[in-house]
Order: sequence, then structure tokens, then C-alpha cells
Amino acid sequence: MRHNMLRLEQLARQVVAHWASNQLQVHVRALARHLEELDGQRRKFAGHIEMARLEFTSLGLEFDDNPLVSASDKPDAAFVNAWVWIDLGRE
Repeated sequence: MRHNMLRLEQLARQVVAHWASNQLQVHVRALARHLEELDGQRRKFAGHIEMARLEFTSLGLEFDDNPLVSASDKPDAAFVNAWVWIDLGRE
């Protein structure tokens, strides 16, 4: 999962860095390919996403409508991105 977010950030930074150059099209295409890969991972691991929601929402984890998903070394397992609320406010 970290790799998907890191790669997405890297590609977005390349687009921004080359906004005014003749290389922009190359970087936009790379970003588009990565976004397609992310969508493919979501489709491939749709069952994992649903299972994560069912098992972990009650524990306070929150999931985006289309969370990032990353394959693991195990063929039937995947990482599903979730959010956990942390409130450091003192009352």
C-alpha cells in the first residue's frame, strides 16, 4: 500500500514539475497508467475491501469509497487502506 501512495505522489509531483515543459504529456500518461492500475487492483480485490469493511468498521476504522489496495506476497491476501481517527485534543 505504501508503494501505491508513494508512487501516486511521485507521479503527481512529476506532472506538477513538468507543467510548463514539453515533457508534460509523458508524465500525464504515466500518471494515467498508474491510476488505471489502482482501479484494476480495486476490482481484483473487491472482496477484500468488502471483508475489511465488514470486519473493521465496528472497531473504528473508516474506509474511503474506493480505498487503495495492494497485493501481498500471499496469493489470497491484500492490504486495504483504512483511516483511524486520532483526537489529541484535551478537555
